[in-house]
This record gives sequence, C-alpha cells and structure tokens, in this order.
Amino acid sequence: MLLAMLIASVQAPVPAVPTPPAPEKKICRTIEDVSSRVRTKRDCRTRAEWRARDEAARALTPFPNGSLSSLRSGSN
Repeated sequence: MLLAMLIASVQAPVPAVPTPPAPEKKICRTIEDVSSRVRTKRDCRTRAEWRARDEAARALTPFPNGSLSSLRSGSN
C-alpha cells in the first residue's frame, strides 16, 4: 500500500507554469545619413512599429505615387 502511494505521488502531473508570451521579433533597417557617404544607423522596431511608421510617412507624402508627372503635364 505504501509502495502504491509512493508510485502514485511520483507520477502525479506537475501543474504547468504558464510561460510569458515571447516578445515580438525586432526587424532592423539600415538608415543612411544624408550628410555622410559613410555613416549609417540601424533602426530596430517590431513589425507593428514599422507598419505605423510607414503609414505615417505615407500620409505625409505629397505625391503618393512618387512622381511629379501630374504637375509637369499640367504646366505645358
């Protein structure tokens, strides 16, 4: 009987400790310094942070398609 209780206590499942969620992976981009041909900087952010930054930059861009052709054709 004592042996059966000892075996039962050894085989009892250990409650699982919840693991904290892993932090989001950082994505690094190399940013060139416009005042130098050699100097660069690494900017590391999460995917959500890059998405927010890119959307904010896109909203500030006066020419979303990246060209001035619409202005050139109107000036002739």
